[in-house]
Amino acid sequence: MSEVDRLARRSAYIDAIRGRSRRAQVVGYVFCLVGVLMLLAGRFEAGAPEILVWLGLAVVAAGWALLIWSVVDRLRFMRRNRFEAE
Repeated sequence: MSEVDRLARRSAYIDAIRGRSRRAQVVGYVFCLVGVLMLLAGRFEAGAPEILVWLGLAVVAAGWALLIWSVVDRLRFMRRNRFEAE
């Protein structure tokens, strides 16, 4: 196998890893942002219901859970599909 072919295969492998669980990662970031905005609104906006703080915490926790899941999914993918440099 030539060096060019090996580099092309390695590049495709890295792209597959980066693309793995991308949607879950983006949704996790969005959940964290929305949750923090809910926390701020519930804490500092006049007349905002108290439950908004707790809902914000729940949304941030869900966002973190999605981010952690995306990392674990990538690690499982990498362990199942090791790159062979032959």
